[in-house]
Amino acid sequence: MKKPRILDHRGEPIRRSRKRVRPEVDMQYAGIGMGRDITRGYIGEQHYLFPQDKVLRYQGAHNYELYEDMLQDDRIYSTLAQRRSAVVAREWAVEPGGDKRRDRAAADYIREILEAVRWDTVTSKMLYGVFYGYSVAEMMWARDGRRITVDAIKVRNRRRFVFDEEYRPLLLTIGQAWGAPLPERKFWHFATGADNDDEPYGRGLAYYLYWPVWFKKNHTRFWMTYNEKYAAPTPVGKYGRNATSGERNLLMGALRALQADSGITIPEGMVIDLLEARRAGGENTYGTFYDKMQEAITQIVLSQTMTTDDGSSQSQAEVHMDVRREVVEADAHLVDDSFMRGPATWLTEWNFPGAAVPRIRRIMEDPARLKALADRDKLIVDMGHRLSRRYVEDTYQVELDDAAAPSSEPARSAELAEAEDDPADIISGMLRNGAGPLVDRWIATIREQLDNADSLGGFRERLDNIEIDVEVVAKRLQEAFAAAVLAGRYDVEATTIDLAEQASVEAVRLQFLEQIAFFRDKLSLPTLTWTDIWEVAHDRAFVVAGAAKDDLVNDLRSAVNEAIEEGTTITRFRERFDEIVEKHGWRYNGGRDWRTRVIYDTNVRTSYAAGRWQQLQAVKKLRPYWRYRHSIASESPRHLHVQWDGMILHADDPWWATNYPPNGWGCKCYVEALGERHLRRLGKDGPDKAPGLEMREITVGSGSSARTVTVPAGVDPGFAYAPGSSL
Repeated sequence: MKKPRILDHRGEPIRRSRKRVRPEVDMQYAGIGMGRDITRGYIGEQHYLFPQDKVLRYQGAHNYELYEDMLQDDRIYSTLAQRRSAVVAREWAVEPGGDKRRDRAAADYIREILEAVRWDTVTSKMLYGVFYGYSVAEMMWARDGRRITVDAIKVRNRRRFVFDEEYRPLLLTIGQAWGAPLPERKFWHFATGADNDDEPYGRGLAYYLYWPVWFKKNHTRFWMTYNEKYAAPTPVGKYGRNATSGERNLLMGALRALQADSGITIPEGMVIDLLEARRAGGENTYGTFYDKMQEAITQIVLSQTMTTDDGSSQSQAEVHMDVRREVVEADAHLVDDSFMRGPATWLTEWNFPGAAVPRIRRIMEDPARLKALADRDKLIVDMGHRLSRRYVEDTYQVELDDAAAPSSEPARSAELAEAEDDPADIISGMLRNGAGPLVDRWIATIREQLDNADSLGGFRERLDNIEIDVEVVAKRLQEAFAAAVLAGRYDVEATTIDLAEQASVEAVRLQFLEQIAFFRDKLSLPTLTWTDIWEVAHDRAFVVAGAAKDDLVNDLRSAVNEAIEEGTTITRFRERFDEIVEKHGWRYNGGRDWRTRVIYDTNVRTSYAAGRWQQLQAVKKLRPYWRYRHSIASESPRHLHVQWDGMILHADDPWWATNYPPNGWGCKCYVEALGERHLRRLGKDGPDKAPGLEMREITVGSGSSARTVTVPAGVDPGFAYAPGSSL
């Protein structure tokens, strides 16, 4: 007996082979195009897919207006509003997708956009997709300087959109009833509720709500008829055997008038009786059925498993609320995740190339409940126990880093370095260590005098004789505020350079007092070549190679000073440069764009680095470690600079004397200051080991101006010094 042949989709026999077959890459074998979806049949001339929703197909002829009418039902409207409100009532957050600065900048930018477009309102409208099965919104893009931003998010009527065989949305118009293609990255949409990926329309709650609403609506009509019939007795008229047809009609008119008028008249010989109808429990039956349909709608929309009339216990109610919380969290995730995979991804790729896409989420924990849990957990920790990392992350919806968990023992307060993160911590730490003992001594003295006093009057006299050294405390307070100001200013400047570098802006708007003071204190010196003034001498002299006249140098210095103090762009500097060149008839070497870039970048960045040096020294006791950072805005990254990125050395390490950035022409590297706590968060118990200095001899300049210098590998000649360190 022959084995039956197995045929493929073309009807051809499948030949088995012992050869190893590689999988087809980028091939969708079971897609719905070209009539391959047998469940849909032939698409024909329609050119787009119909929803597979059988209720919509047979009851509404594929028209979503059927579901729109259902929103007139009071229970559907109220429960849907409750479900949407439960989502938008939660606070939302935008978190960086990674640990890099560019990741944090992308998150900050997305957060600003969502605040501007009123994210709660957008979310509430998009959540109607849970009812219908899908939602569509149009992104109104705009430009904000060099960045792409969102002017508005317009949630559109889903009935205006259909989907083609590739699941791409099409816009139905009068001129293109088969659907017009939409621009790429212009529309944001999601589908939900379907049990397979072949249904781009999803399957919303309306599919499951249709029949309960239909039964409820039609049953109400019968109920009204029942109430009309049994709410009042039925009048019965009686007439004699010899009554004429006119007399009978007169009696029927009287019966009808009886239902509307308070009194009527009838001919003599006729009688009207009131027949009281017997009720056989029909009212209760109709009311029970109606309530069941109401409960069915509530269960479908809110996933409720009990009602307030059940007399349920508190534990059952808590389980019920957990179910509700899961529904709310799922709705929030539906909107947030689809936005992350769509518009948030596009914005990140356009504005912050290489950055991780920020995470958007709703904070689901109830604040009151969270506070109660936090109080309880603190009590447990104070008792000497430790909480597991998994418990903390699951309970408080946070992600902990890989650093060791803090000990349950009270934190040490003897070292000032323990309070380097926040200016408020700095103030409290310095006052606690410096002024705390004095205040404790005052309190002890006052308490002693109070114990020895025999009356309040005597205690008042004793207080007048207590000597309190207020000047010492005032001095400690002054020192604490000064340290906090330094740390606060440092953090502001750190954020400024960080954001500017990540945005890859042309203008380095990083002016601050130390930078301005550094540049103002320089002397203007005429020079012939760039090697006339070398390395640390630039701390005290402003020079431009080839600018040999005082007036020319002063005008160029004025243009650079404007860029530093006012944050003007290189475009503005080039305008000033052109005016100065024309005024003095200066013939300089190199192209105009290259030369202006060298003058602008070198002076702005070295003056900034010098001002930064002063700040780093001012906060060195609080943050004694420096971390080398390579800017992702660098157009031509240097190999060694990339290797140094993230390296942490002590502020006094000799390596910084020659490698403090900038370390070359166009170098955008910078330095961050860290404290002990920062190191622990990074999983370090100390600084890194400085790399060896591989020195090399290079001859720069030409002719009589040539000089041979020794510089470390990775540092351009003329940059092997720390700007501002000699002052």
